[in-house]
Amino acid sequence: RTLAPSPLLRFSVLAAGRRMAPYGAKARGWSVADVADFVKTSGFPEYQDTFRENFIDGKRLLKFSSNHLPQLGIQQFQHIRILSLRIRKVLKVCIEWEAANADPEKQMDLHASRIQSLARGKISRKRVDELKEERVEKQREAYDKLLHDEQRAAQAIQRRARGMQDRKKVRQQRERGELPGQRRVSFEPSEEEAG
Repeated sequence: RTLAPSPLLRFSVLAAGRRMAPYGAKARGWSVADVADFVKTSGFPEYQDTFRENFIDGKRLLKFSSNHLPQLGIQQFQHIRILSLRIRKVLKVCIEWEAANADPEKQMDLHASRIQSLARGKISRKRVDELKEERVEKQREAYDKLLHDEQRAAQAIQRRARGMQDRKKVRQQRERGELPGQRRVSFEPSEEEAG
């Protein structure tokens, strides 16, 4: 879609062989002070400090809509309407100026950088998916290790319990004299031998 040049662009002043930029054409580069001056010249000097305190520069201003202004404390409907219209006019002039004075090489660089950023985005999405898979794999490994550790702990408890039962049996057998090699050998002659 092509934009028809606004009257501001048609009647721009020629100076030293170059067209002078109309007011608002370079709004993206405005500083916070420039934006405050724009608000003041738009007829709202009472909101000048509000824009300064919120560090609204040209890039931010051009993204503003009527929904953003109440968040800054501008509550009167008429003020919101007028400021929104003025911001949209400046945005239109800025877009037209940038389109009319676009350097073809810069446009190519811009498109190339957009394509590269899209490619990086796809690569980064792929990397995000890889990282998610790695995280899931680590969680599985941690879960398996935990299960293995729990099983080893249960086995150790069972061994201890068996060992305790075995020791208890051994103790009882010792007390009764039933352990192998525990038969008491008597060196005294028995009554049969003595007689």
